[in-house]
Amino acid sequence: MQACRPLWRFGPFQSNLAVAALFLMMADPRSVHALEVTCARADVHIHLEEAGSTGLICGAAEQAIRFMASIGLRQEATIQINVVSTIPGGYDDAMGCYDWSHKSVSCRGSEAFLGSADRPRPFGIEMNESIYKSFVAHEVAHAVAAASFDYKTPSVAAQEYIAAVVQFSVMAARPREAILSRFEGDGFDAPSEINLLAYQVDPARFAVEVHRHFMKPGNGRDFVHALLSGSVKLRDYSISLLINRRSRTAHSASAG
Repeated sequence: MQACRPLWRFGPFQSNLAVAALFLMMADPRSVHALEVTCARADVHIHLEEAGSTGLICGAAEQAIRFMASIGLRQEATIQINVVSTIPGGYDDAMGCYDWSHKSVSCRGSEAFLGSADRPRPFGIEMNESIYKSFVAHEVAHAVAAASFDYKTPSVAAQEYIAAVVQFSVMAARPREAILSRFEGDGFDAPSEINLLAYQVDPARFAVEVHRHFMKPGNGRDFVHALLSGSVKLRDYSISLLINRRSRTAHSASAG
């Protein structure tokens, strides 16, 4: 697994991220600058290197963990969230990632996006608190799901499917409907359509179509558990793999 692969980047494709948490502190939780915070209602520890609202982060994590428990995915260990000014790996335009090797989430602080005059527009709409939290929830979903697969190396597509399901499930109804209205389609029709190539080409559309697929009768938690058990396998065909295959095929033809 690639360490701390960014899920959503704010580049030309306005992709997705991974977001975590929610917790309302006794005092004002809006902009806590403490170095270490433990969420009151979720088994989540936050380390802040960049200013951000631990209330939003803890809240997003709590929502993600609660939703995942409702579909049969239980949190196995404390989730570590590092609020950083630069996402590991040098992804300056990413909002967050999950690091499989260190079992930790990294994300940008809320003030980097909500406090900016030049807010990014994920999914083509203006960033707000609910969308920020949904991205944190996305990353928390990766952390919870990582311990739930029954096999060693789940595909990126399977991981992203579960994270996208959680992201849209915790998002407030108004921004979710606004996002859905921007994308035509009625969800993936078959597992073969849900693959890394679809994610790479358009991460935002991938997440929207995942949500629609999850909501179809007969899918929902049953499909998620099929991914976790391995009875349904999503493929990681990617742009680079296709290019390499075509290159090898062309080389073999010329050599022949």
